[in-house]
Amino acid sequence: MKGKIGLQLYSLKDILNKNNFVEILEKVKSYGYEGVEGVERDGDPDTVHLFCGKKASEVKSILTDLGLEIVSNHIGLNDLKKNFNTIIQYHKELGCGTLVIAGIPGVYFKNRETVQDTVKELKDFAHKVKDQDLELAFHNCPFNFVSPQSYDLFALEVDEELALQPDAGNAQIVRIEPTRYFKKMRNRFVSMHIKDGKQGSMEVLPLDSGEQGKENETIWKKFDELSTTIGNGAVNLKKFVKLGKARNVEWFIVEEEVTTDPLKTVANAYNYLFKM
Repeated sequence: MKGKIGLQLYSLKDILNKNNFVEILEKVKSYGYEGVEGVERDGDPDTVHLFCGKKASEVKSILTDLGLEIVSNHIGLNDLKKNFNTIIQYHKELGCGTLVIAGIPGVYFKNRETVQDTVKELKDFAHKVKDQDLELAFHNCPFNFVSPQSYDLFALEVDEELALQPDAGNAQIVRIEPTRYFKKMRNRFVSMHIKDGKQGSMEVLPLDSGEQGKENETIWKKFDELSTTIGNGAVNLKKFVKLGKARNVEWFIVEEEVTTDPLKTVANAYNYLFKM
């Protein structure tokens, strides 16, 4: 296929650890993947989720030896607020030029005023990140679609310095056809997340308060119920990939949320995508 295929390491969250890190990434490379995307957690870049607590220089060395690129890394907005300088330094040492904001709660999108406040905050960070010779992007989660108009306004208001990372499955499970929806946007796409999902509805995804508690647990339980492996859901991934190619997207990043056999699932996902 035209474009590179990467793997979001969250797909391997149930098996990847410090002891098998190199062995698992060797298998990822053997499947055909050309790069990986990480996930930062807990506000501490030294314990990057799925980089298994390894230092940036060590991760960079391992990936270089395996011939895998570090495409980007998912981070939280609160982490960026609290640890901006440390996060920037970590990504420079890692050789990762793209930071992707993910997991912003629905309260940031609940009305026009909160969306505009969110846009202002992210644009400010995008400029600060650019000043460090890195780039910032935004990954859509299901609860960013409190209403389709909320994300419409968000995409309209952000500028070129904050690219989007469209996620097909996260749109599908809230009853938004991803290709048609993202096609109308003129924003720059830094990459595209290849994820599948069952047909969902807005009503089954309540507004996320951003607090850890029953409401948050309900959201993630429903999210897992509506997620499915690539090629087995309601997303027309061929159309979604075609949109990415038309927009000159370089990286198509596989993400599998729920699976009982992670390695087999990501191998199958690569083969499915490679044929497109």
